Amino acid sequence: MIRLSENKDREGIIALWQEAFGDSREAVEMFLDKRSLPQNTLVAEKNGKTASMLFLLDGKIKVADKILKTYYLYAAATLKEFRGKGIMAQMLKEAEKLAQDRGVDLICLKPAEKSLYEFYKNHGYNTVFATKFAALKIKSSALPGCSENCADVFAARETAFTSSDRFIWDKDAIEFAIYQHKYYGGKVFENCEGYCLYSVDDTVCCVKEISVTLQNALKVLSQIASAEQIVEFRIELPVDYPIDAECAFIADNGMALLISDESQFLKNRNDLYLNLTLD
Repeated sequence: MIRLSENKDREGIIALWQEAFGDSREAVEMFLDKRSLPQNTLVAEKNGKTASMLFLLDGKIKVADKILKTYYLYAAATLKEFRGKGIMAQMLKEAEKLAQDRGVDLICLKPAEKSLYEFYKNHGYNTVFATKFAALKIKSSALPGCSENCADVFAARETAFTSSDRFIWDKDAIEFAIYQHKYYGGKVFENCEGYCLYSVDDTVCCVKEISVTLQNALKVLSQIASAEQIVEFRIELPVDYPIDAECAFIADNGMALLISDESQFLKNRNDLYLNLTLD
């Protein structure tokens, strides 16, 4: 039986999550308490167990002057003993019906593995998101900059990517993504202009997201280079973000199930920006 989740499903969801993804109980409960909603969580119950689950997170897609109501499909998983029985296919259909009934234009997701693109394609999903992966070297600098924390992460992100067609998270979602990034050992550079989420491996800095304008991005990166003794940056960016890089390539970064008539034009797109997906 597939249904919306209830309080009684919590332990089953935690057990399934840990089997599928290997996260600590603390990490799972952090997500359940801060980001999930029972009315947006589907579970499949089999033999008294939570056999399968998926979460629908609220968001929007902005393309030019259009705003589309969107769900982001997250943490879809099935217990090992119930896999190969078509349960997830049924879950995806139920999620589509739920979204359609609620007037949601599309469901987005980021496949955890490249092989899953074909699986979701077989269930009607189109690849509409892409990311520019750029590598560049920036000289360290102690250039003076604003030392205050970012007052509004949502506003900073919207300003940084205002020209990009993109998935839009609300402020709570962005703040949780930053919190989770730090929980798993990531670092955050923050000032009044925005933020930069990154991790350091020796002298290489992997930037998950830099949400400042291009004018300020190089200054922020040079300050990080100085503080962390960085030689090279590897950065995830919107496809149209106009930063010069020694090396850059574009790769698929997510899919969407187009539900409403208003969303069908996205079949011809493969360049929308999607990030902070809690992966």
